[in-house]
Amino acid sequence: MAGIYTMATLTWVVAAGAWGGLVAFVGRLGRTTVVLIAVGLPLSAVVNLLVKRPLLGAAGIPTDVAAGLGFGQVIFVLLLIGASEELIKVTPLLLGPVRGTLVSAERALWVGAALGLGFGLGEIAYLAWRIAGTPRYADTPWYLFTGFLSERVIATFVHMALTALFVLGVYRGGRAMLRAALLVISLHAAVDLAPLLFQIGMIPSSVASLYLLGFFVALLFALERVRHSVATISTPPTTVLYERPPRDQAR
Repeated sequence: MAGIYTMATLTWVVAAGAWGGLVAFVGRLGRTTVVLIAVGLPLSAVVNLLVKRPLLGAAGIPTDVAAGLGFGQVIFVLLLIGASEELIKVTPLLLGPVRGTLVSAERALWVGAALGLGFGLGEIAYLAWRIAGTPRYADTPWYLFTGFLSERVIATFVHMALTALFVLGVYRGGRAMLRAALLVISLHAAVDLAPLLFQIGMIPSSVASLYLLGFFVALLFALERVRHSVATISTPPTTVLYERPPRDQAR
């Protein structure tokens, strides 16, 4: 078995445990978190195989982005990734049971975080599959993929934060939804800028890593401010996708 699969499994456990716990307990989604994560899991593979790959091919850009891209091609790749991924992450809201969970602004924020987490976990599996199919990594031992772990754990949180902001905009509707869409697509393109520049050989990996870490910290503080602004003091909503049945109080 390719070493990347071992590291991907470890990465999956760390990301699911840390960020899933945040959504389940701080966001008070409980077992609903598992259902929403499951809904988002396949979306990374779907958007990569059915949307991004065909459009990149039509534009004459290699799927494995290589050096030599022009300025216009870089902008196209960034906007394609940002728009396609952010839009597909909210498509589960087209499902009635998922849409029915948006009963308050606070709940919408955490539902979005759970959907983004599902996408991020699915992306870990998809990228591991892609890396395993690359000959130069076939014999690489698992412990040399530590950069994959740190980068994917941070990237998964970024997916969570951006989807949380988008779903909050969807809940508010109207211009708020449009503003949220433009904001998260722009932020997604911005966060992918340094990794893309690293892939095409314009900056070293250390700069790309620091850039991603800075975005993570900024989004962490931004999401916390938004969470405080929408927090309510009322009892958590009872309209959820899945919830533990109440205990028999007669006992």
